Amino acid sequence: MRDPQEASAIAVAKRRARAAVKSAIAAGTTDPLGVARLAWDDPASAAATLRMNEFLGSIRGIGPTKVERILDDLDIRPRKRLGFLGVRQIERL
Repeated sequence: MRDPQEASAIAVAKRRARAAVKSAIAAGTTDPLGVARLAWDDPASAAATLRMNEFLGSIRGIGPTKVERILDDLDIRPRKRLGFLGVRQIERL
């Protein structure tokens, strides 16, 4: 069992890694499709743990209203993690 300080440090590192992925997408330095493919290929990556609403919201030009509409049209829950989508959900995306 991990001590609380170690667990906290791990959690902070994971949050920072997810924030870095979102920032790279928002800045246009990383291709969103490349991030999605990484998430699907490597479920242990920071990209795989991004929630769908966070992933889509980090893309330029897609705000909260569009995110909601896109996820509704694709029948994907907003809290679903990018790396853990089903085969049919990936096809629809």
